[in-house]
Amino acid sequence: FRVFRPPSSKARVVLTKDQLLISRVKAEATIRIVATDTNGNEVEDEFTIAPPRLAGAVAEGAALDLSSIGWGGTVIQVVGLPPGMTFDAGTEQLSGFPRRAADFLVRALVEAGDGSTRWEFFRIGIDALPDWLSGNFDLLMDRGDDVGNGLGGSLFLRVAPNGLASGRLSIAGLTLPFRGQAEKTSPTQATLTVDFPARGRLTENLTLEVTVASDGTATGRVVASGGEAALDGWKRVWNPRTAPLDEDLQGQFNVLLDLDDGSFAEDDPDAPQGTGWAIVRTNRTGRANVVAKLADGMRVTSALSLGPAGELALWRPLYRNGGSVILEGTLSGVGEFAGTGTWNRPAAPNPAARLYPAGFGNDANGPLPLDLVGGKWNRPAPGETVLGLPFDPENPESNATLHVEAGGIEDSATSVSPTELMIDNLNRVSVTAPATNDARVVVRINRNTGLVVARALLQDDNPYRPGTTLRRPVVQQLLLVPGLSDGRLGGGCFLLRQLPDPNAVPPTTNGTSPILSGKATLGAPIPDVN
Repeated sequence: FRVFRPPSSKARVVLTKDQLLISRVKAEATIRIVATDTNGNEVEDEFTIAPPRLAGAVAEGAALDLSSIGWGGTVIQVVGLPPGMTFDAGTEQLSGFPRRAADFLVRALVEAGDGSTRWEFFRIGIDALPDWLSGNFDLLMDRGDDVGNGLGGSLFLRVAPNGLASGRLSIAGLTLPFRGQAEKTSPTQATLTVDFPARGRLTENLTLEVTVASDGTATGRVVASGGEAALDGWKRVWNPRTAPLDEDLQGQFNVLLDLDDGSFAEDDPDAPQGTGWAIVRTNRTGRANVVAKLADGMRVTSALSLGPAGELALWRPLYRNGGSVILEGTLSGVGEFAGTGTWNRPAAPNPAARLYPAGFGNDANGPLPLDLVGGKWNRPAPGETVLGLPFDPENPESNATLHVEAGGIEDSATSVSPTELMIDNLNRVSVTAPATNDARVVVRINRNTGLVVARALLQDDNPYRPGTTLRRPVVQQLLLVPGLSDGRLGGGCFLLRQLPDPNAVPPTTNGTSPILSGKATLGAPIPDVN
């Protein structure tokens, strides 16, 4: 017998009498054997050998059995495993979550029945993490009554190409960083579970569960001892070079934050009646910078990432983490924005507080529901009026009307609403009938942003000094919004110090009277009935 051996770098082949001993197979190799009889006749055979091959994938739980390979002994040691995998000599099992995609050549020390040992080789092919699983994810946490004091929250998650996950869970007053292992449980889903033990300001154990899907969505929940709060979000897909945000979604969107029509909060004196607003500026990176003003004067800013279809989700704790606002909506390619929101404010710790000291949105009705509507703002060209309002310099007429309501403004002897305005082609604003402008209304428009500031002066008889005049300035901030279907050009809010009342219990003065939020609207001119 003669054997034509492969290189020793591939396998060890030994011919002993009529036995062919093959070991230390490291790579696929071909062996050819020739047999010659005493008459010189020859016959040959050829076959291929290869090391055993096992398969796995990054972020997939491994459970590989080495005892079934058939090396004629027991595996007692393994060297060269993929990162993230371990070997249990008691069970001859490989387990763990591989963290790097490659073809690994692994050594196994095999102990034969006679006590001798030898090294054998096998391969483990680890597939890469799918593209849909790695990346950055943004999720919004709902207002679960038993999680985060019912104020909602947010979650940022990053899954690295090796399957390791990290991020932070944010609830009012707390930011909880975490690390974990994403586990691919099917061809279209992966899961992550993280436990947060109670410590410091976290007074109870929390468990985070997240499921990421191949369609770019992410869902989950945060579980506490008394209940849970749902999570919902998406993967960040926009990239300024490879996948820039659609041009139709880039720019400035002006949004009004109205109380939901017909909700319990409408006409409720204990809830702000003004219209809040938000300016959303987006760019090719898919990032959005938000500047908002709520109807109680609270300013909210945020920088966030848009979802794959132009979705926007904003959560902010407010009032020293005693309240919060959640705004959700979608920018559309036709220059529109629509969404919903919720908002609550806690009771003030200072009994002398004047602005909604009892808070709002904390009873059985829940937080104040908001209706979000907006449009894409285009700065008017030189010589053009905002929103394309009609203006004829040869025959200037009223082309807008300022309306104000609620917030106690109806109790003033000074009439503010309606005030007819004329906006010219330089976007200067004048009162059409100045002789009847008892409130001394002055309006200014920022043509770059669509922000409007209207100032008025209320003059009333002073209850504490009859015959003297009590003056109360009113500053209204409004935002112009293109394309509103309800006839409005824009909306906003104002805060008004109420008239003092010596007959109240306890009596209120000019320095202690409540401050309420009212509603300001810029609409079409009043039709001339003549």
